[in-house]
Order: sequence, then C-alpha cells, then structure tokens
Amino acid sequence: MFEDFSKYETSKEAAKLKGVKFYFPNEPCSRGHIGLRYLNGGCRECTLIRGRGGVLPEQRKSYGVGYNSAIRTGYKTSENGKITKAYDGWKRMIQRCFDAKYKEDHPTYIGVTCIEDWKDYQNFAKWWYSQPNHDKGFELDKDLLVSGNKLYSPETCCLLPMEINKTLNTKGSVSTWREKDGKFTYAVFGKIVGYEDHYLTKADVVVGIRNDRVKHLTDKWKDSLTKESYEALKNFRFMYSLD
Repeated sequence: MFEDFSKYETSKEAAKLKGVKFYFPNEPCSRGHIGLRYLNGGCRECTLIRGRGGVLPEQRKSYGVGYNSAIRTGYKTSENGKITKAYDGWKRMIQRCFDAKYKEDHPTYIGVTCIEDWKDYQNFAKWWYSQPNHDKGFELDKDLLVSGNKLYSPETCCLLPMEINKTLNTKGSVSTWREKDGKFTYAVFGKIVGYEDHYLTKADVVVGIRNDRVKHLTDKWKDSLTKESYEALKNFRFMYSLD
C-alpha cells in the first residue's frame, strides 16, 4: 500500500516544533530506504526490519568505498540538523581519494588515497576527535607534515585553520604572461607586485611574501596548533622552480 508522505514535515526541526514523532527528508537512508525518519535521524524502515528479525540491505558506500559502521551508536554525522565538521572532513577526503571525476578536475590528487581503516567514518572520527584542536572548526590537511604526501592517515594528517590551509595551497608559478603588453604579471594573494620582461625577475619577492604570511599565521595560531603542526609550519618554506 502506498503511503502518503506529503503530510509530514521535511526536517526534524520542524517536526520537533509540531511535536510529531517522524519527519520525511525525501532522501534515502544509508541503506537506500526513502521513507520516514525518527527525530534522532534513524530510519523507520530499518527499525521495522530489525524488529522483524530481518536482514538489512547492504549499506550504500560513498564513492564505492566509504561507509559508516556505527550509524546509530557511534560518532554522529550531524548535530542539531547540521553536518559535523568531522563527517564533512571525512566525506571530502573520500571524494578526493576515490572520485575519478574529482581527480580528473584536480590532477594533483591523482594517486592520493587513504588507509583502509579510514574508509570507515567511525575510525576516522575517532582520530579526528582525539585531536586537541578538533573543536576549533579546523580543516583536514595531509600535506604539511610530510612533503609530497599521497596518503591520508593518522601519521600524515593534522587539523589546520582554514586560512593556513588556504595559504599553504598557494602554489603554482610566481608569474603569468600578460599578452596585452608583452609582460609577466607578478601577483600574490590578490595583489599585483609588478610587471616584468622575465618570468622570474620578482620571484623572490612573491615567494618572500608567501613565506612571511605563513610565519604571521603560524604565530597567530600558535596556541591552537599541535606541537607537530607548529614545528612543521615554522620550518615550511615556499620555493620556486628555475625551469
């Protein structure tokens, strides 16, 4: 018999306000059921199957590999209707590791993967919440501690403030060719440094500004960084190629 879900609220917040038991998010649960959810986020259909002693469908996997082994009792994926920072970091990591289209659009992630344990969100979350700065709103980083790193793991990753992470990802050439007047443009962090005939004339200036910014941000966030991250940032230097 077809059940009409249109009478239900589409968010748990709205359902709470009405004092009702279920809501209908109109999206599948982790096992593919499109139906009612309890206010704690649990799928009603999954609960009914468990109650009958039935076998639940296999959990859908993110990009064919990522899964959550303890949806009801483990680390949460959302709180107060918002996705947790840990779950968001895990989802982004899984995409970067296993989404072929993402790698096609972002070639620097070709060859990047994660350890087997981190394919399970619960294992990743255990590491995330063990970090002393996990509650600062920081982002997952795999490049600072190990240069040229291609593996997401507890030994190679850390949590960094967004502005530090963004600054460290300021890579690429120090100048770009300006066809309009036959000059190379030197710019850093959105500001023009100058125009020159040679593509490396002001390379030291650009790299110097980048390194000064890293030093400034390292000092700014010192008290919120782990010892390993702080030491790595102190020793970090932008370089440029002579090719």
